[in-house]
Amino acid sequence: MEPIEDRITALAREMATDRSLPEESWPLYGFLLSSMRHIAVIVDDVASAREAREATTENPRT
Repeated sequence: MEPIEDRITALAREMATDRSLPEESWPLYGFLLSSMRHIAVIVDDVASAREAREATTENPRT
């Protein structure tokens, strides 16, 4: 599965070329797309932290 950020970028490009969307709503579209990117980064950070905490191999002792 491709990263969510790539999918959001593809959606933005698709929306930009779709001439049926009202131009006056683009500030809202941009805000929503930007917000989704931020949420994706946060979710990825949380998932990465969880994976680090729940690692199946033990850390070597120093």
